[in-house]
Amino acid sequence: MFQSLRQFVEKIGNMIDARPFLSGFLLGLAVAAAILLVLCLLAFIFRPRGLRRIVVPSESGELRIDAKAIQGAVKALARDHTAFSVRKVTLLGKQPAFKLKIEADFNGGEASVSVLADRFRAAVVRMMTEMLGTERPAQVEVEIRQSYADAPISFTGSRDDTD
Repeated sequence: MFQSLRQFVEKIGNMIDARPFLSGFLLGLAVAAAILLVLCLLAFIFRPRGLRRIVVPSESGELRIDAKAIQGAVKALARDHTAFSVRKVTLLGKQPAFKLKIEADFNGGEASVSVLADRFRAAVVRMMTEMLGTERPAQVEVEIRQSYADAPISFTGSRDDTD
C-alpha cells in the first residue's frame, strides 16, 4: 500500500491540508489529550500515600511507631465503642501532618451515627495524643461502609409533596 513511512506521512499531510476542519479537530484532540495526560500525572504525583510509621521527636531521640501498632491500638479502642466494627485503619499523608482513615461498619447504638462517630473520633484523637505521645493530633476520618442498625434511618424536616 505505502512504500515507506514518508509516503504515509505525506498522504496524511495532504488530507489535512485539503480539509482545514480536520486539522483544527486533530489539534484540539491533541491539546485535550496533553491536558488529560498532565492532570493524570499531577494526580499520581500528589496522591495521598500510606505511611509505614510515625516519627515522634523527643528530647532523647526519635520514637518510631509502626502503622501496625497504631492499627492495633485503634482496633482495641473500637472494642469499647460497640457501635462500630473496624474493618481497616490506614495512615495517609506526610510527617508531621498525617491523616488516620478508619473504615468501619455501623452496628447501631443509642444515638445517631454522627454523634457516635464524633465520640469515637474524639477517643481516637485522645488516644493518639496521650498514649502514643504525638504532639499534633492526626486528622481522623471515619468512613462507614455498611450499616447493621435495626432502626431505619428517618428523615427529619419538612417535606412538601404538593406540586
